[in-house]
Amino acid sequence: MKPVHWIDSVIQGFHGPIPVRRYSSPIGMTPVRSAPIVWIHGGGFFKGNLDQPKSHDVARSLAAAGFQVVTVDYRLATISMLRRSSSGFRRSPAVHFPVPVDDVVAAVRAGVRRGRGGAPPSISRTTATSSQATKRIDTDHLEG
Repeated sequence: MKPVHWIDSVIQGFHGPIPVRRYSSPIGMTPVRSAPIVWIHGGGFFKGNLDQPKSHDVARSLAAAGFQVVTVDYRLATISMLRRSSSGFRRSPAVHFPVPVDDVVAAVRAGVRRGRGGAPPSISRTTATSSQATKRIDTDHLEG
């Protein structure tokens, strides 16, 4: 597999900045003319990150095939208000639903805005997919 290039970036979400990773096809390869793919890692909205294989490896494989890919490091829902640290347990800020889903919606909207071909923004020009995190995305909510 030819080397795939990626860059970590941030987009603005409804609840603040959201880390994303943008992947591009290998140098010298003609990119596939398609809608951008927004890959949403699994973890049920309470675990996972950009570096887990279900996120990074899948995105690299898609980019190696010539697709434009963005992965989303959405905020994880808080299961407990306490987090273990080296000095014991500490309180952590709570993240409640729908914050993780809102982060995903913001990332898909950003993908819509970055769609190729100069066409007006449209959800039909962006593909959002995941291993488990999102079962259904309300397209009216995304385009609204």
